[in-house]
Amino acid sequence: MPTRSFSEQPAAAVIDTSLPALNWSIDWPIERVAMDVEVVVIRRLNILEWALLRVANDIVPMPSVEEAAVELGLEDPVLLRETLEKVVAMGLLESRDAAVAGDLTRCRITDAGRAAMSSSQPAPLPERHGFLAYFDGVTGEAVAADPRSLSERAFRPLVAPDKISSRRETVGLDRLRQLVKDEPWNCDGARITGADVIADKSERLWQRTSIHIRIDAETGFQVDIPEALPARRDWIHNGGGRAVKAQWGRVLPRWIKGSLHVPEVGVRSRFGELIAPDRWKVRTEALIAEAQSEIVLHAGWMNARDMDLLLRQAAARGVRCFVCGSAPKLSAWNNGSPRPPGFVAAGADPSVERPLALVADDRAICFEHICMPGDRRERIDFVATLQPDAVESTRSALLRGFELDFPQDDERGLFVAFGATRDAVYWRSGQQFLMTERDGLERIDALRHWGLWGEALTGNEMGDGDWLGSATEAWWAAFDSIAGNGAIDALLKRAVDLVQPAEALAAMADRIASTSVLVDEAPMVALIRDAVAVRKLWPRFDPMKSCHRWFSGLRRCLAIGERLQLPAAIERAHAALSTDKELNASRNFWASAISVALTEPDDLASLVAWLQAHVPLATDLRQRIERDATTYLKRINVSSGADPALIRELRAVWNDLGLSSAALRRISGTETSNTTATRSAKS
Repeated sequence: MPTRSFSEQPAAAVIDTSLPALNWSIDWPIERVAMDVEVVVIRRLNILEWALLRVANDIVPMPSVEEAAVELGLEDPVLLRETLEKVVAMGLLESRDAAVAGDLTRCRITDAGRAAMSSSQPAPLPERHGFLAYFDGVTGEAVAADPRSLSERAFRPLVAPDKISSRRETVGLDRLRQLVKDEPWNCDGARITGADVIADKSERLWQRTSIHIRIDAETGFQVDIPEALPARRDWIHNGGGRAVKAQWGRVLPRWIKGSLHVPEVGVRSRFGELIAPDRWKVRTEALIAEAQSEIVLHAGWMNARDMDLLLRQAAARGVRCFVCGSAPKLSAWNNGSPRPPGFVAAGADPSVERPLALVADDRAICFEHICMPGDRRERIDFVATLQPDAVESTRSALLRGFELDFPQDDERGLFVAFGATRDAVYWRSGQQFLMTERDGLERIDALRHWGLWGEALTGNEMGDGDWLGSATEAWWAAFDSIAGNGAIDALLKRAVDLVQPAEALAAMADRIASTSVLVDEAPMVALIRDAVAVRKLWPRFDPMKSCHRWFSGLRRCLAIGERLQLPAAIERAHAALSTDKELNASRNFWASAISVALTEPDDLASLVAWLQAHVPLATDLRQRIERDATTYLKRINVSSGADPALIRELRAVWNDLGLSSAALRRISGTETSNTTATRSAKS
């Protein structure tokens, strides 16, 4: 296929904008020139300039700046010193010692100074001003440049620095006048008379510029600069392209030939951005570091330094990495982190032709040569990104036959095949394998991990979507077999994501035969301990409201038929729970559970018994006890016929609990009338 180089491009090339353009950033040379501009301004002396000349002319010996400032009535000599530098630059004063600047005692007035001081008319006064100008390093035209956009170092120079012309030593008067036309000191009547270039303050800088490279497999390639200055475009189209080829010719010819084979993608839509050889590693590392879910790459990339480490770091973030082809430096499987579904897997027949590409999620990058075996140094001839519509086909071409290199009777190999093909058959085969080959807690862990990997990889794409169903079945099977032999804590920790807390607690409560605490407090303690264990895994879970079977068991343990026995029963329950070190940290929970489990009082006698039962709980539940007791007292509505002895018991236990006496005031009249009636009856 014939190709055309830059040297064969016509002088006035016509850019074919229908061709796909690759955006390529390069560094364009800019020359910064520092100048000392001489300006003649027609004006009168200002009062400070005139006064300074008068001092220099009339006072002998010449005073210092500080002495002259006092003579002129100035508090600060700084302004006078600035004026001195100005009139010396204008030639109105001259210094006898040029090495000592700003010393008035070494200055004397010139004839021009005397003439300016004695004249009452505006006179031409010379001034000098510093000025920075920027020039294009290849076209020589003056350009407007933001200093913040310039850098001292070129990472990707447009042309070799030694091919750029030497720095300028002069600036023409006409060009100078055009450059400084908007400066504030170039006012009406001013005349630019010349400028001196300050060589030690001038330097070459670089400006990042975007160029377009357009490819046509039939006619070669063309370079264009969008929205550029006309002089730059003319330079590119009329021979400047040869300088670009001299700098980048090692890369571009391979690019034109289309030697990178990406199946089912035409040459016009294949590439996105050309990457300079010295930038390939930085761009590749960034691509891997930004990957969120998947990296697929040709095994040739593994010859690059630190590539193995970069992939392992990606796997630790949960990224699945497929290395396609022969990669001696990489083991067949590496899962350094349990975070699903991250892994690094290498495989696939090295004899199968694959694109020399790296695909990270929805982006891809290709190379032409990268330090293959036998080379002593890393060498890149070509690197380019791919267009979005070429990424999926590139991934498919890389993974062709990848799953065949992994054993189908091993869960790791099955998952690699599932990740490469997205075929749920492999995932279900792995699920069946784990259910058959694992048992007990190991089976739960393996199936849970397997389900989370599958869900993280494809979401709900499977259709039936129950990724953790088999792990849940394994959990219940393990519960039935080992829950009674002390392994409940280890099993319960594996319940998260698999079962609901109410279901787990209900099953645990069913194993406990509820017995009155007056007979045996152990069942009640076991119920509380199970609830505390579940709440550690699900802190927002409320067993009193959400688990009826557990709460019913607790109420059976605290159901006391004789009200006089209720305080003793609660005292015994409180003592059993308080002495348990594991449950002591959950005092507020189990105290509340006991209070809620007690039968609500419906008369004065049961209210007294209910309050007496709460005496051991008062330290943890005082506010709740007062709120509930006040509610029950209003509901019972103590009448004038109430037993005075019960009222006295009520007052006594109310005070023992430290509750507010405000709620008892309304029954004071009842107690008084009852006492009076009793005394009358005795009389």
